[in-house]
Amino acid sequence: MTSQKLAQRPSSLDGQVLGLLDNNKHGGEAFLRHAASMVGQRYALRDVVWAKKGDPTRFAPPAVLSELASRADVVIAAIGD
Repeated sequence: MTSQKLAQRPSSLDGQVLGLLDNNKHGGEAFLRHAASMVGQRYALRDVVWAKKGDPTRFAPPAVLSELASRADVVIAAIGD
């Protein structure tokens, strides 16, 4: 088994771009909209960007993750249902 390091956390989300990764399950998008609203009330986000992983039964394609990582400073992923 390989060990993984946690990503560095910003000291604040002010001025950051929030990424949202929807897993395409029922309720996931609603959860992410609510989470983005709550984060946006607390921090002055620069932007919010969305991605959908496609098939909810599979891992997100590397291209989707790469695109999201290139556009966002922090990401929230949702699991609906």
